[in-house]
Amino acid sequence: MNPVRAIQCTPIASRFYARLKPIVPSAFLIEIPNARLMGAHGWIIGDHDSHLLDCSFWAYPDDQLNISDHLMLRRRIAPSIHRLSGRTLSLASDYVIGGFGHFLHDSLTRLHLLELAGINPSEFDWIYLPHLNTPNANSLFAASGLPPERVVSWNPTLDYECDSLTATTFPGRPGHIAPTYSSFLRRQFKPTSHLPQRKLYLSRRGYRRDFRNAADVDDLLARHGFEACYPHCDPQVLSKCASATHVVAIEGANFLNIFACAPGTKALLILPDAGPTLPYCLTLASSAELALYLLAARSLDQPTTEPGIADVHVDLAQLSTALEQMNC
Repeated sequence: MNPVRAIQCTPIASRFYARLKPIVPSAFLIEIPNARLMGAHGWIIGDHDSHLLDCSFWAYPDDQLNISDHLMLRRRIAPSIHRLSGRTLSLASDYVIGGFGHFLHDSLTRLHLLELAGINPSEFDWIYLPHLNTPNANSLFAASGLPPERVVSWNPTLDYECDSLTATTFPGRPGHIAPTYSSFLRRQFKPTSHLPQRKLYLSRRGYRRDFRNAADVDDLLARHGFEACYPHCDPQVLSKCASATHVVAIEGANFLNIFACAPGTKALLILPDAGPTLPYCLTLASSAELALYLLAARSLDQPTTEPGIADVHVDLAQLSTALEQMNC
């Protein structure tokens, strides 16, 4: 994987780079009989109740991914078992029900691995693909080309037992979006945009880890010609990204829509100082060949157990200077 290249508009803590890994692991396909699929995460259980960790987000744990924290160990329910006859393909991955970024990269890029192997998803009787029910996620599902009548989504009352299960190992490394995967996303899911060129602000309005001084940020960006876009409810977000010359966003799933931006688009990523350190946003911007600018923001009222969800304050003078660096 190419190293992340970015212009630091303010000093950025080294911890945001600490989990970057330069090597993209090889990927494989697996096919096993009588396997179980557990829950929205699609955990694969084989003989002797063994979990195929290689197919999940936990395939390559690091010093901040402890297997003792695995959600499977917290499961306290025993859903009914439903048999899926014939051949089943699983595109499921951990956290996709609650996370757009996980759905985009951890699930949908598995289609790229099937493509490389010369396998057409339509060959399967069933396709297990839990996903968010949002306009953006639904548009990605529609663009995937998967036959909707064969797709099985998550049912909280059921686990599935498969006559034959085919799945891929985790695409790449958790938190990393390698060039081969960002190229696939752009080729498969980037819409043809007939919208005029624009400056785009991908807002997190209504979600945690948003700006505490959001009204001031909105006003400043508007004065610099930025249009506010709300990715979670805007069905045109990818078309807007495809026509953008400049993008501003705080770290999070909203930023990951930038895969649809043209190479060379200038993107300002605002990093809360108590934000997550999995480098999805950094690696995607680099892989998609964007001109990346980084700006630090201050996390406020941090919860002890999960400081990364805190709202943030961004210094308006620093934000204004960063926009000037981007020639806005």
